[in-house]
Parts: sequence; structure tokens; C-alpha cells
Amino acid sequence: MLVRPASARGRLRRRAVRLGEVGILVMAAVTGAGASSDATVSPALPSTAGPVATPPATTPPAASASAAAVSAAAVSAAADSGRRAVAAVAAVAAVPAVPAAFDVLPTGPAPSTVPYAIGTRVYFAGHGSDLGDRFTAAFPGSVAHPAQRQFTTVVGAGGVAWAQFTGAGADVVHVVGQVTASGGYLPFHTSTGRPSALAVTTSGLVAMPENGQVYAGGGALVAAFTGSPNIDCGSCAVTAAGPRLVLDQGTGPVGRPEHQATWLWYPPAAIQRLDDRFRAVGRLGSGWLGLHQDDGCWRLAPATAPERLGSPICSLATPLVAADGRRAVVVQGGRLRVVDPTTGTTLSNAAMPAIEGWTPGLRYAVPAAWESDDAYLVTARVDDALALVRCSARSGECRRAVRATVRPGVDRIVTERGPADAVPAG
Repeated sequence: MLVRPASARGRLRRRAVRLGEVGILVMAAVTGAGASSDATVSPALPSTAGPVATPPATTPPAASASAAAVSAAAVSAAADSGRRAVAAVAAVAAVPAVPAAFDVLPTGPAPSTVPYAIGTRVYFAGHGSDLGDRFTAAFPGSVAHPAQRQFTTVVGAGGVAWAQFTGAGADVVHVVGQVTASGGYLPFHTSTGRPSALAVTTSGLVAMPENGQVYAGGGALVAAFTGSPNIDCGSCAVTAAGPRLVLDQGTGPVGRPEHQATWLWYPPAAIQRLDDRFRAVGRLGSGWLGLHQDDGCWRLAPATAPERLGSPICSLATPLVAADGRRAVVVQGGRLRVVDPTTGTTLSNAAMPAIEGWTPGLRYAVPAAWESDDAYLVTARVDDALALVRCSARSGECRRAVRATVRPGVDRIVTERGPADAVPAG
């Protein structure tokens, strides 16, 4: 799915939790030491919190016997009040929180053939590669905001993982490289423009974000959408649909580009104008398109014949169509389902409970990639909890494959798709 600027999705605000006066008074007594860490089936991530030191308490001497008696009574009363307050807070704390939908699932192995990233680490083919030094080398002399110290897109194709991260400037700078099966990293190309993602076709071509240029896996330029790399494409965001690319062309300021047209491009030359509501919804096989209607529903069609639209299928996230075009993963009522792309008939319901309080960017479950003919992966978030879940298209069985926690530099588990592929409920 085409990645839109974050401003188009809206900004999220954290909800403030107000504590009562008693809770504030006893907070130090009930929060002595506590650490949280990510728990994943893949290599464990480090803890990000540590013990909280509590300074020793001091009591001034009494001025007189009478004062001492009064002081003792006051201290006793305060201690009794404190004990009751601590007990009240402890009783509240003892009430179990509602777990995230994915935390009730059994665990399973982490993906190996489909890459994913957490912060500056890319996981692929059984390796976890920390590539934080690549962020530093790409933007020497600059200090990145924590939100920029994470990968934005990871796509597996041709036996490697194509990984992208960005840096801020007058224009957003996109840095693309490939992570090999042995864990090594090879720089590829850079481009500039609005926030958008790289795309990899089933024929092995890599389309850089924004500049409308397509390269072979070895780095050689294959084609430019404008016919020449010297002719500016404007803002050209791309997504893959089989061997083709859906290109959203715009012009104007990076933060407010004006849409010009949507194209279906079969590099190096064949170009077809599309209805502006079309999006890529299936990268595998011959490729699949989705016409996104005003009511939030989709009509799916093969990229080889965009006019062959199926019945409307409603979904809170961009549908994920399988390579053979016989199944599509959608989200309805916060619940993952597999449906027939032509008729919309439900084929299976995922065992993962529905995401309550669906909110793009904060509470969502986005179909991310097909791992096999039967298994698909879902990237999900519920408040500060993150997970990568594997589900069976046939049986609906789901297992939690990766678990992580939101922290500076980590706001999602990065795959081919992400929170930009979720839409508001209602």
C-alpha cells in the first residue's frame, strides 16, 4: 500500500492519567524498582528501564516531651494513613490488566524467510543485524531524533532483505541498502522527497522512493518514469504489484504535494493511467490492485486487468492478496479474516481476538506479508505492546512470533507494511 505522509494520518496524543492525592503521596512507596523488557521469540532485546533509587528518610529531633508526644501521634496517624493508602493502591494494582489481543496467543518461531526490523536491527534468515552504525554514517555530523533511529520499510525478495531508513532535511532523505542472508549490509542508493517507501517487483527490480527510478538488484539503472533520470518526476511514490508498479505522482512542497495522477507502470516502458483511487494490494504473483471506495470498502482486481473488479470488501486495513489471487486478508471489526477477493465470502476467521479501540498508529493489526501459501504475518500494536503474529489462512490458527515494547526509537515492528495501512474505524 502506498505510504502517505504522517500528517495525512493524523497525529496521536498520549492520554494523561491523573493520580489522586493519596496515590501521589504513596507512589514512592509502591514503585521502588521495576524494569520492563521486550520478550520475543527472536533474540532478546535489552531492558530499557532500571531500578529507582529512594533517598533515606530523616526525622528531626523533638523540641520537648510534649512536642515528642504530639509528633509520635502524628507519625503514627500518618503511618496508619499511609498503610491504608498503600493497601488501596496495591489492591488496584492487583486487578489484572486486560492483555493485548496477541498476548493471549501461544508462541511460535520468529520468521526467517520474511524479514522484519525493530529499531536499528534487521532480522532475516536467522540473523539479527544491528545496523545502528549505518544510520550514523549516512548522516555524519547530525544528531537524529529517536524516531529516525529505526528502519521504515523492510522487504524480502531475491534472497536478500531490502531495508530503508530516512533522515530529515529540506526534503526527506531515503537511504536504501540490502541485508544479506549472512547478516551483512550493502549500501544501494539514496533519494529525496516526501515520506514514502521503496518497492520491489517480482521481476527483481527495485524502485527507489519518490524519484521514479528503477534499478536492477546489482544497482544499475533500468528505467526512469519520466524517460530520463535528468527529468524530475516530482513526488513519485511507488508500490509493487507483481512485475508492475503503482505510481502516485504529485508536485509541490514536500509536506503538501498536490496529486497529479496515478499510473500503472510496467518498467521499462509500458505506462497506463489508473483511477486515482487504485492502490497496490498484492505484491506477489501477477500483482493485485484495490479500488478504495469512499465508504472505506475495496474492490479488488488483477493488475493485468484493472477493469475486472470484484465485489466490495470492507476492511480497516489495506487488504493483502495472496499470489494466486484466491485469498485476501482483511480486518473487519478489529478482527482478521481471510476472504474470497472476488465475492468477499469469508473463508476463515483468525483466532487472534479483535483489536479493541482500533486507532491507527496506536491500536491496529495490519496484514503485512504472505510467508507461505497458507501462512500470513500481521504486524500489530496495542498501546505500548508490539507483536508480529503468524496466522493460517486455512484453519485460522494464530501464534505470536515476535514480541516487543514501544520505546524511544521503536514505535512498531517494521515489515513491508505498517500503521499507514490502517484506517480509522467508523
